[in-house]
Amino acid sequence: MSQPDLEQLERAAVRQLLAEESPQPVKQADPPKVDGRLAKTTARVVTLDELAKMKLPQATFLIENILTGPGAWSLIGSHKTGKTLFAAQLALSYHAPVPFLDYYRTLESRAVLFIEQDDPAGLATVRDILNHSPIPKNPLKFFTVEHADFVIGDKLIAFLEREIRDRDLGLIVLDSYTRMRPTHGAGVDIVKAEASHFGILDALGKRAGCVILILHHRSRGNAALDWSEQSAGTYAIGASTEGEIHISRFRELSATAPERLIQIRGRRSEGLEAVLRFRPATLDYEFVLEGAAATLYPSLVEITSVRLKVE
Repeated sequence: MSQPDLEQLERAAVRQLLAEESPQPVKQADPPKVDGRLAKTTARVVTLDELAKMKLPQATFLIENILTGPGAWSLIGSHKTGKTLFAAQLALSYHAPVPFLDYYRTLESRAVLFIEQDDPAGLATVRDILNHSPIPKNPLKFFTVEHADFVIGDKLIAFLEREIRDRDLGLIVLDSYTRMRPTHGAGVDIVKAEASHFGILDALGKRAGCVILILHHRSRGNAALDWSEQSAGTYAIGASTEGEIHISRFRELSATAPERLIQIRGRRSEGLEAVLRFRPATLDYEFVLEGAAATLYPSLVEITSVRLKVE
């Protein structure tokens, strides 16, 4: 090979090397899409002056030290722990208004909508609770739904928003999330889906000035975790609601023991732990004690029992 041919090959090799090392044009990412359509955002930068003048929802207590609003709350517990009875007693106390558990003050009172979709007996269960409760009933402030078959989505939100406006609802009880959540398709991120479900209910509550209490079942796989992490989709629920109420039996007591442990954690309220006792005659609960000793209640019962035997 002649000298000119070698020089041409060297120059070609240098040009190829330079071309490989030169920066390539950056491909612009496609704009995000939802269902094949360009996603829209309502995000807007706000100045400090605008923020100061905005009319934003202010958190207030509906039930002293227990329930704040507006927004969504979750009521979590295992099967047959008394979630529905607890929610009904709270709703009745709020609408009456009377102190909840004859102990916690009801600080505001508006109408209530109680949607029972978890119990096959439906309205019969609600009526039984109402008939047994000693709390005064106001027929103009307590409502329920016949043939409830809701799924969390646009239709439910439109229905609730209309009822909130037309009936001046301050509290809505949804029993339960398990019965109302949409079916998940293949490949769906369950955590994100559940965050979206609770998020749209929380947004509705804040937009309409109402509290939405959503009953939910405890996850069996999370039974050994801290109480605030025991519901199915815990992360999604905690990130999308104003707070959660957990109701449980005491493992140390017999399966038929009437006592329940209530643990509450809210974004805008201090935590609360209390012991309640179920009353079969009125299908509700009575207050026993509150504070750090609540979780130690079985030990207190044992100590008292031993002391009585000694005396």
